[in-house]
Amino acid sequence: MHIGEKIERIRLLRGITQAELGKKLGITKQAVSKMERSQKMDENKMRHVFGVLGVNTIDINFNKEPQDCSSNPNSKLKALLLYEELIKIEKENFDNTLRIIEDIEDR
Repeated sequence: MHIGEKIERIRLLRGITQAELGKKLGITKQAVSKMERSQKMDENKMRHVFGVLGVNTIDINFNKEPQDCSSNPNSKLKALLLYEELIKIEKENFDNTLRIIEDIEDR
């Protein structure tokens, strides 16, 4: 997973739109979109973006796949909480999709 994908994933977990993140960063929605497609990023910019997203850059390993967190209870708890947030988002997306399908079928 490249840096832009990590930014997008965290933004989505936080329930923030590209426009909202752009406003917090002082950039446009289009610039956020471009940033989320980026595979590389200046370290200072990266720290600023993750700071705005409420993520400690020390907690993110940018050069390797995510590490197994089973040996660290705090990391395991963080992973479970993020997973729980992701499940909520996925359920909301599923429910919205189901509503759209039902609306189309009712026509």
